[in-house]
Amino acid sequence: MKQTILLFFLATSISFAQDQSLIYASYLGGSGQEGHLPKVTGNNGKWAVLGTTESLNMETLNPFQTNHNGGIVDNYISVFDEYGQQTFATYFGGSGIEVESGGIRITDYGYILIGGTTNSFDIPVTEGAHDVTLNGETDGFLALLSESGELQFCTYFGGDALDDIRDVEYDQFGNFYLAGRTSSPNLATEGAHKTEVSEHDAFLAKFNSEGGLIWSTYFGGENLEVFRKIEVSNDGQKIYCVGSTFSSSGINFNGWQETQGSATDGLITCFNTLDGTVNWSTYYGGEEGDYVFSLACTEDDKLAIVGQTSSDNSIASIDSYQSERAGEGDLFVALFDENGQREWGTYLGGSENEYPNAEIIIQNNEIIVQGYTLSPDNIALGSPMEPIFIPNSANGHQSFLSSLSLNGNLNWGTYFMTGQPGGAHGLASVSSEKFAAVGTITPEGIEEMITPDAHQSSYGGSNRDYTLFIFKANSLSAENISK
Repeated sequence: MKQTILLFFLATSISFAQDQSLIYASYLGGSGQEGHLPKVTGNNGKWAVLGTTESLNMETLNPFQTNHNGGIVDNYISVFDEYGQQTFATYFGGSGIEVESGGIRITDYGYILIGGTTNSFDIPVTEGAHDVTLNGETDGFLALLSESGELQFCTYFGGDALDDIRDVEYDQFGNFYLAGRTSSPNLATEGAHKTEVSEHDAFLAKFNSEGGLIWSTYFGGENLEVFRKIEVSNDGQKIYCVGSTFSSSGINFNGWQETQGSATDGLITCFNTLDGTVNWSTYYGGEEGDYVFSLACTEDDKLAIVGQTSSDNSIASIDSYQSERAGEGDLFVALFDENGQREWGTYLGGSENEYPNAEIIIQNNEIIVQGYTLSPDNIALGSPMEPIFIPNSANGHQSFLSSLSLNGNLNWGTYFMTGQPGGAHGLASVSSEKFAAVGTITPEGIEEMITPDAHQSSYGGSNRDYTLFIFKANSLSAENISK
């Protein structure tokens, strides 16, 4: 069996206008195969990765679960400080398969919140949890761990059909949230926004500090919906959800776009955290396919989103940085106010295709976007770290980072991992100075990047590794590219 391991990078700049310099790089992995969709999160100077593993010899530190639990795949969680030193590592799973979706957060008090999808009947549920048994072919789960390896709570969430967990979140009042998609009936609570499931609905659920269910609701119309990412507003009163919809009804509630633009549109919904009712909801899309992948809240609870589109209408505002689609499919970035009205929207892409996978964060009043591109133009701007497009040997695309101001101007853009057979597909804020980008890569050309202080200095032989880059915020060119 192929081996797959995790590879970590921390990078910062020597000076304001110079390229980034690599200050830390490490492998992380065992003798088996690690999964291909890692998740990363950061808070208060620490960062954590959630992945899946087939390895029986992953290193653990203060673990809740020391060993792989016998199924094909278990979750694996690893926490690091801002210098790349591991502070916590554990397996988490049952005797079945833990699917590589879900999400991870580090709470303000240092707890580690994870959620995912499983077919294990024996994950470690706790007393007082909402659901202590596996109900269908796959169920969701939600768990809270301390860095000393103590399980605070763990609960199943799901019905007798398929349930798919995509993200987790917490608020400052000690509550926790789980979101994704489901076709299971009887998951919604009385008084929820939507109490009956359609063909395949998005869902959002709120839990207390012991894993007890407070409320749960379906969301969607006559067709398919999914919530991919969620984030609680800074005041804790609202929770934003983004994803996709195939429905022509049941979506818009006092939102910016009243009607469906095409068979597939982006979906943006704001719920009241008190009772799960909808404050507002909107389509986002034009005459072709559109998808919203990620979101981030500003300090004043405005909402920045990123997605991918092939549409020529309903995406960009007239005075935006890029008002027209440049390639077959471009990324887009938009900012909404807390009442669901768009302030601005812009395309972001070159003359070729930007792939339908992107992340977004807010860092020091900058919007930072990560994506994949085939475009050799309109990406690297300002004083980029890597200015030239060099297609990777696996599929020809190239990872990139872009920074926009909160009024939609482009600050800078850079390719990264040029020529490497892999790329990045995740972002997280680590501290006020650093942000992380996580992805995958094959081993060619990587050994020389490993630093002397690496957590794990030797490579295990897989043809696909995870990568995690840490950049210092504002360390790329701050030259502003005007609209």
